[in-house]
Amino acid sequence: SYWLQAGSGRPLILLHGLGASSYSWRSVLPRLAEKFTVYAPDFPGFGRSQAPGDFDYCFAGLSRWLIAFCDQAGIECPEMAGNSMGGVVALMTAMDSPTRVNRLALLGTPTYIGDRPRFLWPLRWPVIGGIYESLLGPHAVRLIARSGNDVTSKYPEVTEGDGGRGPEPAIVDGEIVAIDDRGRPSFP
Repeated sequence: SYWLQAGSGRPLILLHGLGASSYSWRSVLPRLAEKFTVYAPDFPGFGRSQAPGDFDYCFAGLSRWLIAFCDQAGIECPEMAGNSMGGVVALMTAMDSPTRVNRLALLGTPTYIGDRPRFLWPLRWPVIGGIYESLLGPHAVRLIARSGNDVTSKYPEVTEGDGGRGPEPAIVDGEIVAIDDRGRPSFP
């Protein structure tokens, strides 16, 4: 697995969401590295990590992978921050292995599918979801985005972040620190 690592102090693992990678943390990693040893891994099949054909990509499989990652990196009881899917994996890991997680920060993490308003459920359906979204219009974007559906890219005026400017490297002490699959430093 591929991961970024920076800083020194208590271990903090940053877990990205679905369709993302460790790159998602580029803006906050340098600041967090001032107080923590920050690890930002790419889940298997995401970012620069390989996609093993026999890997169990369900949440439980990702949780087991996270424990193995911690073991490989020598991390006993880290603090974790998870965004979206990464938050689900962090939460599941904390629930299944409470002695392996010190504290959690969950960002945009769905905790129960039933907490979405029922009128938004059709958004998850293929084809019908796109039509339904068009009918709802841009006024519903904030509500839909909070439900866990990524539609803000269609309405850039409400999108937060880099506004599509593109890649900006996470620089710590003048360089990007990354660890390859064999535990060797690499600099992308």
